[in-house]
Amino acid sequence: MIDEDEVSEKHLPHTLSSFTHVLSMARGDGCLTVSAQWQAQGVNVINAPEAVKNCQRGKLNALLLAEGMIPPCHTAKHGFWVKPADGRGLHAGGAIYCRSMTEAMAMQRHFVDKGMDDTVVTAHIEGEIVKFYGVTDMPCRVSGADESHPIDFFHTYTADKQARSLPSRLHGTLQSTAMRLAHRLSLSVFGGDAVIQDNGQVAIIDINDWPSFSPCVAEAAVAIMSLLKVRESFGDRHTHYASTTYPPLV
Repeated sequence: MIDEDEVSEKHLPHTLSSFTHVLSMARGDGCLTVSAQWQAQGVNVINAPEAVKNCQRGKLNALLLAEGMIPPCHTAKHGFWVKPADGRGLHAGGAIYCRSMTEAMAMQRHFVDKGMDDTVVTAHIEGEIVKFYGVTDMPCRVSGADESHPIDFFHTYTADKQARSLPSRLHGTLQSTAMRLAHRLSLSVFGGDAVIQDNGQVAIIDINDWPSFSPCVAEAAVAIMSLLKVRESFGDRHTHYASTTYPPLV
């Protein structure tokens, strides 16, 4: 195990000779630069550094809007959320609910005062909050690969105290939507939050790399090991990422 703070470009030649796979939870710019170089040299990095960057809130919010997964702010009827675009400050309550756009704009100025110039404003969506976790080999499947047993692990539960399982129909709808989004972001290991609206529609409001998997650690570990074995089996051919099909996120 290597701490993110210990990884730098000067360590690249030494560490490259030590491994063929990296399970990276790093999000710092410096470490992402190094892991991109590892990947270019044939090391299998999960998640790919481009996928981690795609999960930054500014890029993610633009994609969710473009895909119609969240409503635009001008249609909001139940308030807004203001969040740092790069995810900073969320551990300290950085996602702030505002009742009006006037409050949201004032909160953006508050973030600027704290040194967070880049923020996103999203419409609040009424409904039941659901947590989800996933592992998939979809972003790296290649032509000719055996897809009879794809790796599509997916676990969901409601975010209330009961932590209930979803009905099979809703579970299937959320899984299909989340897997498609993960493919679009080049994510192989991911988690996030969704809202089940009163009309039965599913809205994904957040997705990120390397969640805790706290309610399903054992099952997720098996899926991640299967993912590593798939990468091992297909070698260089299996470093085909979704970004080679889709343009970079804006």
